[in-house]
Amino acid sequence: MFDLVAAVLAHVACGALGGTLALLLAAPVRLATSFGAILGVIVVSIAVAGPLGVLAGPGGVADALGASPANTITAGLAAASGITLLQAAALAYETRRLARWRAEPRPTLGSRLSRDPSVGPQACYY
Repeated sequence: MFDLVAAVLAHVACGALGGTLALLLAAPVRLATSFGAILGVIVVSIAVAGPLGVLAGPGGVADALGASPANTITAGLAAASGITLLQAAALAYETRRLARWRAEPRPTLGSRLSRDPSVGPQACYY
């Protein structure tokens, strides 16, 4: 029973991080770039799982899940899953901020010239 709960906990934590990565990369980039970036994050997470332990994201969750004895949920697995969920929440927050920043209207060069009273009409000719 606890093996199933541990697997669900690990799956939810890693899925949340993967979902926020997908939201971050879905709109502004091409599909191949998005897929490559997500795979890159997973590979880096696995590579740093040894030195960082539970702080490594999905790699830390997988490492803690593999190290836990059968039919138990260890503190390491709970900590790794919690940290991965916190990483996903921070990434989702920054994704939302980035989406708002992208949606803000940006002034163009022509609009700046037309609003500046010190610039005469001769400045509009290039």
